[in-house]
Amino acid sequence: MKAATAIHVPELTPDQFREIQRIGFLLEGEAAEVAAQKITPQQLKSLEDIQKQLVEAARGNPTRAARLNRRFHCNLMAVADMPLVHATVENMWALKGPILRIYQLEALGKAAMEQHAHYDVLDGLRNGDGGKAREAIQRDIAGCNDMIAWIKERQKETEEA
Repeated sequence: MKAATAIHVPELTPDQFREIQRIGFLLEGEAAEVAAQKITPQQLKSLEDIQKQLVEAARGNPTRAARLNRRFHCNLMAVADMPLVHATVENMWALKGPILRIYQLEALGKAAMEQHAHYDVLDGLRNGDGGKAREAIQRDIAGCNDMIAWIKERQKETEEA
């Protein structure tokens, strides 16, 4: 028997991606608010380091930037110490991971990383301002609306081919 040599990853529809985005918006927002009350200086430094590496990677290595972005979000949820929320959001990341990777390779590089919402998340965490941390991570997640339009365009191109 010959081993499988190819893997097919089903692409998300715009509606599926929008639903995943909404789940992340709500749950990651809650986790960010809780994290602002629990974060230690060491955890904050770790998130700051990840963000610094993310900005550097975004200049020329979208694959690495995508991994660092996910690490930032996952580490933020770990600070909140909400294991069920963390597991649910991790599952959402796994579902959107393949299409995110393609998007980041094909369509990214345009984002102004110096004004990235993660900086406001870090500021909220640093100052114990859960509301600011929530708003910033939700703004970051809501920024994926461009990606929904991109998914629709890809879907249209696939249907026409």
